Amino acid sequence: MLSRPEDKDPSPSTSSQQETSETPGAEFTQTPVAEEVNLPTDPADWPSVLTEKIHTLLVRRGPSQVKPDFVFPRNESDGRSCHHHYFRKTLVSGEKMVRSWLVYSEKNISLFCFCCKLFSKKNISLTNSGLTDWKHCSSLLTSHDNSPEHLNSMKAWKELAVRIKKEATIDKHEMALFEAERLRWRAVLKRLTAIVQSLAVRNLSLRGHTETLFSPSNGNFLKEVELMAKFDPIMKEHLNRVEKGTCSHNSYLGHHIQNELIGLLSSKTISTIVNDIKQAKYFSIILDCTPDISHTEQLSVVIRIVSLMEKPQIKEHFMGFLEAEQSKGEHLALILLKKLNELKIPFEDCRGQSYDN
Repeated sequence: MLSRPEDKDPSPSTSSQQETSETPGAEFTQTPVAEEVNLPTDPADWPSVLTEKIHTLLVRRGPSQVKPDFVFPRNESDGRSCHHHYFRKTLVSGEKMVRSWLVYSEKNISLFCFCCKLFSKKNISLTNSGLTDWKHCSSLLTSHDNSPEHLNSMKAWKELAVRIKKEATIDKHEMALFEAERLRWRAVLKRLTAIVQSLAVRNLSLRGHTETLFSPSNGNFLKEVELMAKFDPIMKEHLNRVEKGTCSHNSYLGHHIQNELIGLLSSKTISTIVNDIKQAKYFSIILDCTPDISHTEQLSVVIRIVSLMEKPQIKEHFMGFLEAEQSKGEHLALILLKKLNELKIPFEDCRGQSYDN
């Protein structure tokens, strides 16, 4: 049978548990109103369309919890079943935390995510028909626990709980964990961005033959990460989590994040250059064509301006290479005008042109 959080004995013997709860305002109880009683506790029986009023009633009541002596039915096909340990997770510190967002459905014999079913628009088993894959349940719950969609739903749940319980405090410990994790990832990304920027400025390659930490041929990027971890506690902790497999499926050390960081840095650099050009207003262009190793003509574009600083300064900004399929002047002019149009730099302000080759 399922029980509601407020049905528990509030005596000190049961309230002083060693486990931490994820339920917003779990230390407070609410007297159920008549409308809450009419709402089913089983998420499989909830209305298909959840209005704001239903959201408020469900959050005020909180998720239903499984009694410790409840016996889960087994599948007839493989004999597997749900277990009570699925409703708890172990943190990196070894502390156990109750997954109060996890709700068992007796009707569907499945598991639901309370907050995602209320606030997430993503169609997954934990919000649709319920999770029934008992063989891979632990890994699936861990992955869901760390997913951005679930974290956003948890945040929405907590914020609504705060609005409902104006004089009550939310679970400060859980919010502190969320905030600490957010700040940790920001600090990690800040260091990884600095490493990518340092290598890019010196025109050094990032990747090697492998993408394995502490491998002799894993490239400059991972070597810089390993070196920083020797002196920086944040990067050291991050690598420890990666090696132990406790940082979910994201380590932000692979080639995809490297390319993304390079793209973001490039976009920011070009945006700054374009703003400088627009502030100077008038400019001249310097073009040169040269074939690459595949014998494809590459048109280099340089824009020369007089920067309007405290003291006028002449600057030349390299805007990148343009692949030229033909070497005719008309084709080169078209791809140049297209590039200027993409950068929103008006060609009418061009006051000089220089060509080579």
